[in-house]
Amino acid sequence: MVNLNPKIVAMAKDGTRPKQIAHILGHTQDHVYYEISKARRAGEHIPPFRSFAPDKGSSACTVALPSRLYNLLSDHAERRGRTPAEVVASVLEAALLLEEGSEADA
Repeated sequence: MVNLNPKIVAMAKDGTRPKQIAHILGHTQDHVYYEISKARRAGEHIPPFRSFAPDKGSSACTVALPSRLYNLLSDHAERRGRTPAEVVASVLEAALLLEEGSEADA
């Protein structure tokens, strides 16, 4: 049985680049790459990281968060069995829909 670092694996699956993972979790970039490689060998599906900017028509983006906020978000997502990106998307969608509804009432 392979002992994997679940936070590194979850963030990598979520598309967070190894350099960002290392910074957020306080690991070296080499350690993050090692854990990702180990997870892939163990059968985890972690897509390759893009080495170029997304297309202009892409519907995804990256937002930098302070470490404290990301840790809170990550813990919240883990307790609910979701990824941080899924939680952010649902929170933003709910907030924007709520705002849109309040503007319609005015």
